[in-house]
Amino acid sequence: MSAALVVDTVLIVLLLLIFVVPILRLGITRRRKLRVARDAIQPLMRASNEEFSQPLESSPAAKIAVLIENHKDQNRTELVAEHGLSLHIERNGKAVLFDTGSSGALVQNARRMDADLRDVDAVVISRGHKDHGGGLKAFSDVNDQAPIYLGKGAVTERYSPLFWFRKSPIGLDETVIEANHDRIHFGESTTEIAHGPSIITSYSKRKGQRKKQTDPF
Repeated sequence: MSAALVVDTVLIVLLLLIFVVPILRLGITRRRKLRVARDAIQPLMRASNEEFSQPLESSPAAKIAVLIENHKDQNRTELVAEHGLSLHIERNGKAVLFDTGSSGALVQNARRMDADLRDVDAVVISRGHKDHGGGLKAFSDVNDQAPIYLGKGAVTERYSPLFWFRKSPIGLDETVIEANHDRIHFGESTTEIAHGPSIITSYSKRKGQRKKQTDPF
């Protein structure tokens, strides 16, 4: 085997290790997270189906505005889309903000959708990830009164692996959490907020299925 062929083979192996293997690992990690999310939401969907099987007259409808999501609405080109989620939920005269997206774009979108963030009664951050709580600072600049609910394990360092020698931070901004410490509540069990809605922090599967508990946000 010639020296040139050996060098070429070594370079190909190095390229595979540097680029292909991390990408495959990232794909496997994302598929695993999707399975976890699917398993987490199925019991909630069953519970919702049971709840909505009751007469609608006994349960006032909620108004939900999608302030932030991944895909741009072609009919509302003035709205900003980004990787993340933020929902403005109104029911029985109370408003709850569920997640805040990745940046401050929710403030701009809320203004254009006539959703007044100053009237939000409570904020729920579903996970300790930037795409769910990255807009918390922008919201706090608009509303400095609404209590903020997070899971007990939400505030911790989190990273997304790019390569084995480099990681990208994806957690919540701890300086924002500290600046709002007086109105932040860490939930460890089912908690009622805004005199009506409740936060469910864990669940158990039905009989015959392996018992599972959601991660601590």
